[in-house]
Amino acid sequence: MCNFPQHLKGLSSKEEDLKWTGKSSYSASVLLPKKSVARNVILGCVAVLAIIGLSTLALGENSEAKIEKVSIISELKNKSQKEKAEIKAAHIFQKKDSAIGTYEKDAYKIEMRSIEKIDGGVQVFARAWKNEKPVGFGKDGTVEIERFRIFNPPLLIGDPNGDIERVEKNPQTGEETIRKFREDAVEALRIAIEDTIKIVGKDGSNIIKGKVGTTSDTYYASTNDGYVRSSNAAWATARAAATGDDVNTASTNDAFITTEYSGGNYYIRRIFSDYDTSSLGTDSISSASYSVWITGRSANAPTFSIGVSTAAVPPTTADIDSFSGYVGIAATSSPPVVGEYATVAFNALGLTSIEKTGTTKIITWHEFDVNNVTPTTTANYLNAYYADQDGTTNDPKLTIEHTPTASAAPVNVRRRNNTIF
Repeated sequence: MCNFPQHLKGLSSKEEDLKWTGKSSYSASVLLPKKSVARNVILGCVAVLAIIGLSTLALGENSEAKIEKVSIISELKNKSQKEKAEIKAAHIFQKKDSAIGTYEKDAYKIEMRSIEKIDGGVQVFARAWKNEKPVGFGKDGTVEIERFRIFNPPLLIGDPNGDIERVEKNPQTGEETIRKFREDAVEALRIAIEDTIKIVGKDGSNIIKGKVGTTSDTYYASTNDGYVRSSNAAWATARAAATGDDVNTASTNDAFITTEYSGGNYYIRRIFSDYDTSSLGTDSISSASYSVWITGRSANAPTFSIGVSTAAVPPTTADIDSFSGYVGIAATSSPPVVGEYATVAFNALGLTSIEKTGTTKIITWHEFDVNNVTPTTTANYLNAYYADQDGTTNDPKLTIEHTPTASAAPVNVRRRNNTIF
């Protein structure tokens, strides 16, 4: 606690006052007397109090102070998708000292050894154990320390006591609920790394001690994702429509894919999402998968398939048929479980469809749509989260494993005493 000398109290705060402002994770505005001794004493005290994060300061009768936490979410407003990704990545990097180290989540123990800022995301070197047994990485599971790159990283995590709210409407019942989040860059990064390990991790019995991997990437969808709908009294006409009658790219939770019959009409919703995968360059892709977080489903537990989209970004009603036939680029999903990611692995065609120097665009179909099964009820749906404006750990994503070609530059690994840091 700062004790201010009695002779400093009551100093004039008019022409000789100095307004001091300092910005970091906090911003402060303090009126200070512009007399050398007084100013030096008070500036020193203000610096100490700002560092420990106090929200108010008492500096005497004629002084005032305020310190407010700056929300990164507020910085994302009216920014482009690329700008949002950069802002989020920079903030995560600022928090790296809090994230580096060993932590446990579910059945995993994960050691983050280093975190670096890269274009549009962050790069993490980490190793992991599952149920006390080491997790291997790479195509053959021999990698002990993997390089994870998270693009367009999330900042928000679900928290019933969070101060960030989203009002969501159940697509089937119309009932509104409030979904709460908190801004937590460190925890969001930990969740993203764990989710990636669940997808790419392998049995660790073949690990080569100290072997460093080349990369497992996670690309979160841009906020341009959404659905395009077509409808008609004839199923064949609705399915073959060249122009849709509804489009929505603003929702964060909605009917994801549907095929239904209601009021004498058939309805089809197709989902379009895009991912900036240009960082892959000339690398060779060994595996890829697509994941969406399921929030609801009809009793018949429908499945979904994905294909290559040629839609505009964001999609319009003219994009209802923006794909080249019902050519699946991944295995058909298993019946999804509500409250979990539903993940499908890309097939050989899918791996060649990933745009290494541009944007990979995906269409998601309902199984009835793909297989041309005429629906008889409204109960043929999957609900899922779309990409949130600020990025959550439940957003749609692509996960890609890849290695540099022989002619590519080696991975930049920072070491000290032969240890990655």
